[in-house]
Amino acid sequence: MKSQLRRMLPTPLKTALRSLIRREFNLHLPLLQFTLQSGLHIDISNECDWYIYNEIFVEGMYDEPIKTAMASGRTIHVLDVGANVGLFTLRFIDLARRSGDVPYHATLVEGSPRVTKELRSRLKDVPGIEILHGLVGKRSGTSLITEHDFHGKNSIFGGQGVSVDFLDLDLVESLGTEIDLLKCDIEGAELLFIENYPDLLKRVKLAVFELHHRTCDTDRCFDLLRASGFTRNKMLWQSRGAHPECSVHQFSKDDLPDTC
Repeated sequence: MKSQLRRMLPTPLKTALRSLIRREFNLHLPLLQFTLQSGLHIDISNECDWYIYNEIFVEGMYDEPIKTAMASGRTIHVLDVGANVGLFTLRFIDLARRSGDVPYHATLVEGSPRVTKELRSRLKDVPGIEILHGLVGKRSGTSLITEHDFHGKNSIFGGQGVSVDFLDLDLVESLGTEIDLLKCDIEGAELLFIENYPDLLKRVKLAVFELHHRTCDTDRCFDLLRASGFTRNKMLWQSRGAHPECSVHQFSKDDLPDTC
């Protein structure tokens, strides 16, 4: 009966209802804090944090590419595009410390002003990182980015939000060398990024992309990544349903050893 009533509601009302439920959930959710054995501090303050934490820390969505990148035994350069509140980078550092303090430098890029502020607050005491604010995709210009209560869905394809400049990654000094691990989760703008940064991608050894099938031509993403030297493609995760909305893929090159 409840599901029938939900189907009868107009889409704007269903969206507003979901937003209200999430706000109520967040109001009653206590701030959950935990310090990992590696010494890193984790905060879970809303529904989206909890969802992403379980994907990354519990299910280990990115563990395989992280461990593969660390296998070189030298300083690891990481680029986290669509860093959100930093849980991917925290997982990388957590595993690096557990593996004998593997040296690293991580560059985090986040487009939402609200989330960037939260990201900087949460990672202010974490060494070896730099946090940059800006959209990734085009090389210049601006776009609107939504800022949802469920911050993992922030996107430039909503047609509304706050205006933010695109960041030219080629002007970021720390990215002028080889990038051992790239993680990209920018809610449908991944094709823009792949199209506009072929030279940067040629310097990337291992990449993980969350591809959003409804807003992105994933076949073209695959073709362009192959043109940049990524000859191997392994699916790490896929959303549920007959027509999955998104999937996470690991892309690597011939000169990289087989993943663990």
